[in-house]
Amino acid sequence: MQTKWLALFALMLIITGAGGYWIGQNISGGIDNELFSQKPLTPIEAKETMTAEAAQQQRDEHYQSLTRITDVLSLPSLFAQQEALHAIAGRTNRIQLQQLIKEAAGIVNTQQRESLLKILIARLTEIDPQTAANIAKEAYENKNYTLLPQVYLHWAKLDVDAAISSANNIKNTYQQSTAAQGVISAISVNDIQLITKVSKRLGIESSEEQYVSNALVEKASQEPEAAMQEAMIMPAGHERDSALQGIADTWATQNPQQAFSYAERILDNRLRQQVLETVLYRWAELDPQAAYNVLQTLPNAGRTSGINYTVFTYLANENPREALNAIENIPSSRNRADAYSATIQTWAASDAQAAANFVAQLDNKQLKQQLAPTVIQYLSSQSPDEALAWAKEQDPSGQQYLQNTVVSQIATENPERALQIALSSQQPTLRQQLIVTVIDSLSYKDPTRAAGIIDQLPYADVSAEAINAVVYNWANSDPDAAMAWVNSKSGQIRNDGLISIGSQLASVDPDLAASYLPQLNGLVRESWAENITYYYSSYDLTEAATWIENFRGESIYENLLRSVVGTAASSDVGYALQLAQGVPGSEQRNALIRQIADQISNSDPQRAQQLYSRLPRDENQNQIEEAN
Repeated sequence: MQTKWLALFALMLIITGAGGYWIGQNISGGIDNELFSQKPLTPIEAKETMTAEAAQQQRDEHYQSLTRITDVLSLPSLFAQQEALHAIAGRTNRIQLQQLIKEAAGIVNTQQRESLLKILIARLTEIDPQTAANIAKEAYENKNYTLLPQVYLHWAKLDVDAAISSANNIKNTYQQSTAAQGVISAISVNDIQLITKVSKRLGIESSEEQYVSNALVEKASQEPEAAMQEAMIMPAGHERDSALQGIADTWATQNPQQAFSYAERILDNRLRQQVLETVLYRWAELDPQAAYNVLQTLPNAGRTSGINYTVFTYLANENPREALNAIENIPSSRNRADAYSATIQTWAASDAQAAANFVAQLDNKQLKQQLAPTVIQYLSSQSPDEALAWAKEQDPSGQQYLQNTVVSQIATENPERALQIALSSQQPTLRQQLIVTVIDSLSYKDPTRAAGIIDQLPYADVSAEAINAVVYNWANSDPDAAMAWVNSKSGQIRNDGLISIGSQLASVDPDLAASYLPQLNGLVRESWAENITYYYSSYDLTEAATWIENFRGESIYENLLRSVVGTAASSDVGYALQLAQGVPGSEQRNALIRQIADQISNSDPQRAQQLYSRLPRDENQNQIEEAN
């Protein structure tokens, strides 16, 4: 039977350049922000850098006092910033995460921005994958190409069917392809059959260049060593990598010891590691103890995270306690961490209580904190009450995330019980966050009921996040009811709720959203207009340009025009320039031309230079110097 081994490394081709200080135009989650406006965000610089002593104290206190990106940037190293953001993201909800993403998008330093956004988008994908996907798609339109594959990689690990369905519904061809590669990347590079199956569902076909590698994989069933030798002399590239992995997989299925011995003799370090991972993956599936024994013969440098994780996953599947005993023989702390992670996850899937008991008695506090989230996920689904008790017994700094996870699980089955747990908390901040978790979970199914619960809560327990959690979902099913309910509130909570409705409604039906504008005023009306303009632009640039004429003469008109021009510059530069040329004022016209030139400076630098040359002399010289 012919096996089609599809290229797995297309993700490496995704452009990793930064997207400036802006990565899109609108978060589909209901907070007022300019993250996806077509103008750069206000750059975020670090506060005064903390001393080493202050940073260590923050770490000892698990970064409890840090809540904003500016706080994170004050830490003295990128490692500390990432560690802190992991802690912050773990204890925040969906709405707060989107606010953090907005802030992180304005980080000036590219390495900082990309590394911190990666943490936040991964966490948001766990909580609300479709919103994370919406953010990533809009970021893609504005030249930040790294978020989209990350979202779909994480989503596919959580629910591959849902990720495939979402990827297939993306209209933009380039975005769809990028999302599809993210889904593929979530699958073990050694699971050929699953990759082939998923690739077909995603509409990915084998290219002409893959025929040779496919033929060699076919040959491997009869002559694996000869097929491997032929693949080794192929030109370097995806097809050779695909052939080597396919052959190694076939060979390891037939004779893993022979395949392993051959792989060890490969001189090229990268190819040797690649083939060894494939062989050990299949060997561990067939005989985990034998795979573990041969793993012990590899030097530390040869034991990659993938190899360790795979072997210990299968080893733990047979006997988790023996796997844990074996971990003590691993000299490298990094490899031990990989092995613990694989073992505890496998064990918790079948017996979460036993895994929880083991983690609770660990002396290594850092390791315990790393493993606790895995345990609580499984324990919550198997025994919510025991999970809640276990979460409360853990280190106070980690209880927030752990209790949130448990309460979220309970809320899906028994929201009243979950609300009782939330209200019983004696910590005001934790109580509010748990309430938001309950409301967020319930509002997916029954926003009216969620709104009723909020109306019965004491005023001190009602937060803007709770209001937004309700209307974010309610706006889709009954916008009139959602509007009426939010209008019964007052102050900033009312305004935030209305803005959340506008954000969500505009993404689903911009025409319907536009019909509500006469009821609105001030900043709320402006926010709705910006969201509607963005989504009109996504569907029909001409219609968007016509619609914003309703605002000519208002202060918001310039922002709306920038939004349309920015979207047009991504797909039709000629039309974008036509809109810019139609502006009577030279200052505003030049600003739009500069905006277009900035947007196309990477994709079409020659045309960008031509546009810069049309700007006033001093400004033109500055732009050319920056571009170079």
